[in-house]
Amino acid sequence: MPVALFRVAGGWARGARAGLALGIVVSSVVFAIVHLSSDVWLNAWYLVFAVGLSLITWRTGGLEIAIVLHAMFNTVNFVFDIALRVDIGTAYDRSAGVASVETLAPMAIIVITVAVVWVRTRGAGAARTPADAEARVEALRAV
Repeated sequence: MPVALFRVAGGWARGARAGLALGIVVSSVVFAIVHLSSDVWLNAWYLVFAVGLSLITWRTGGLEIAIVLHAMFNTVNFVFDIALRVDIGTAYDRSAGVASVETLAPMAIIVITVAVVWVRTRGAGAARTPADAEARVEALRAV
């Protein structure tokens, strides 16, 4: 659904850049809404996370890296919660006031990952066709 929403929202704009921006904004806001948080810091985290994953998906032409990052963040979070014996009920509370500015610390990982993907795909730009995406995946595997 995220890719379909990204493409549909992007199609509402006339130009390619406006379509990209609109697709990122709409899909990121929906991602944050789906996580049902009323906390400002958690919503900021969800928006940055979604924007980063949207950029990676657009740049690589595939969902693979975005899916792995999302799964990795969820798994690492869950493993740390279990290892530290955190109460799962309170750990995943999304009501207002439960998070703080420290919640934004993992944003650095997303920003760095987006920068790495951006640099690695710099010569080719965004993948526009499935063949471009396949060639990009093969180039990333070669390294």
